[in-house]
Amino acid sequence: MESNHINYNFDKSRERIDAILDTSDVLYEEVNEIPSRDRLTFTNGFYVKCTALFVDIRDSSSLPEKYRRPRLAKLYRTYISEVVAVMNGNPNCSEINVQGDCVWGIFDTPYKSNINSVFETTAIVSSIINIINCKLIKKIFTQ
Repeated sequence: MESNHINYNFDKSRERIDAILDTSDVLYEEVNEIPSRDRLTFTNGFYVKCTALFVDIRDSSSLPEKYRRPRLAKLYRTYISEVVAVMNGNPNCSEINVQGDCVWGIFDTPYKSNINSVFETTAIVSSIINIINCKLIKKIFTQ
């Protein structure tokens, strides 16, 4: 969700909470694919068959202690660009987001074959990370 920079209002928060908790159970619709964002409100919901894939760098909080700019920037840029590229290659991927060193994707997976495609994507991500690690050692972190 993109920030809209509206100041927090406690009274409106209480109203929203009550409105959500008081809604009818029939407002939660089962759908076959992830709905577009414009169909989502604070008063409705959807049951979808989806899969989330989260990928982050193990022990990344220690990296700034070991490496400085621009090496650290090259590491992050390489990792993020390639994980995003792999996830984008899956036709069932409906959303990709990057937060810090975490790249995550949401995939429409109503069928077993769709779930299997996410496993394939995961295997490709793992392989590309192995390649990145080898190249980082050769090009950046041994200098």
